[in-house]
Amino acid sequence: MINEHANRLKYIKDSGYMNATLQCLLNIKQLVIDFLSKKEEIKKLKEKNKLSNSFLEVIENLWEKIFIGGYTPDNFKFVLNCIIIVQNLHFMSDCLRLLRTALLLLFFLIKQVPSDAAPQLSFRRLGIEQGLSQSSVLSITQDRLGNLWFGTQNGLNRYDGYDFTVFKSDFSDPASLPSGFVGALFTDDEGRIWVGTSAGLSRFDAKSAHFINYSFPCGSVNHISSFGDGLALSTDNGLFLFHPADDSFESISLGVDCVIRSTFSHERFLLVASDAGLFQFYSGKAVLVQEFRGVDVHAIAPSQDGGWWIGVYGRGLYRTDSRFKVLRHYEGKEMLPSDYVRVLHSDARGRLWVGTYEGLAVYDDLQGAFKLCLHDENPTSLSHNSVRALYSDAQNGIWIGTWFGGVNYWNQQDEKIQKIPLSGEQVYGFVTCLCPDPVSRNIWIGTNDDGLFLYSPGQGS
Repeated sequence: MINEHANRLKYIKDSGYMNATLQCLLNIKQLVIDFLSKKEEIKKLKEKNKLSNSFLEVIENLWEKIFIGGYTPDNFKFVLNCIIIVQNLHFMSDCLRLLRTALLLLFFLIKQVPSDAAPQLSFRRLGIEQGLSQSSVLSITQDRLGNLWFGTQNGLNRYDGYDFTVFKSDFSDPASLPSGFVGALFTDDEGRIWVGTSAGLSRFDAKSAHFINYSFPCGSVNHISSFGDGLALSTDNGLFLFHPADDSFESISLGVDCVIRSTFSHERFLLVASDAGLFQFYSGKAVLVQEFRGVDVHAIAPSQDGGWWIGVYGRGLYRTDSRFKVLRHYEGKEMLPSDYVRVLHSDARGRLWVGTYEGLAVYDDLQGAFKLCLHDENPTSLSHNSVRALYSDAQNGIWIGTWFGGVNYWNQQDEKIQKIPLSGEQVYGFVTCLCPDPVSRNIWIGTNDDGLFLYSPGQGS
């Protein structure tokens, strides 16, 4: 509860509640200063044993705790204690009465923010302890059977929801991966798994559980997407098209030598992100988008209104219209964890997921604001701040690959699930049956050898 209120307090600071909250906070600051300046009044109250030194310490620390110390659960608990202390005083000077009112107003503002407005999301983590071959997850895809595939710096991992199967490079086996460094994964319309490694392009053959490796002219593959009847391959040595019909590669000239970061396939053209800018490729030719000339574009994603999101390394995030006219530029710690944007992903709900060098941000058009997700001591926080891959699975869950933090999973349905512990000693929680009472709306819970429980949703007990 305290953690939830602390998150709400941070949210109202950064949202439309800001004006009212700021005025309230400034009032509290002034009231604390006014109270502490009344030295004669404080002295008389202390002499009458109506004011303790401990209370003075609470008031003196109030400003530092909430306005300098930040919006942490411990600091918020401190503020709630201040409210209780001031509320329960047997005396009440004018200054303290105003202070009590201001603190209660602050608490009221916090309570008005819906609980789902808290910016931090809860993630489930998969790492080396669960069987992942290496902790840097660079690429993610899903096959038609529902398995998730994770590319790392040391092996390709297939995850069935319970266990990992790891595929590594074996120089003595020509049907293994040519390299364990898997930087790109892609599932095509026929369900085939394509693998981009530091040694080229491969395809996984599901029947034999072996790999078909293609002689690739330019080494490492950074990203794979569909384009036309084949694949668009992003490499450090330019853009290539692969045609599965005859297993041929085609080099595409952009008019300048550059590193290709990623591509996005549109029905009429291919968008190409590179360290020389953003290009449109269509009808066999490439055109540089002038608004992004000479900048290191890392990622592209569509926006809900038919425009585009463009992530630029070191310059933050841009929102454009369908013709790439810049509508808004997001940069700085007030908006993003870092201006070094690596990956972008638009999910089924139209939310934009922004993976940066120093954390994850989620933008929702309905709220018009970013939620920042950062690593901390909470075991459900992001496992590592450096985000390298983003992917939506068939159930609209989001998978986040990190640098040295394994993979994280988020699903909106998880946010709606509440764990209800059963009270009592040595209750193992083996629930065998449930029966709701239609009148009281309470729930009868039957267990295996631990008795019968009655749960009241209204009271939460």
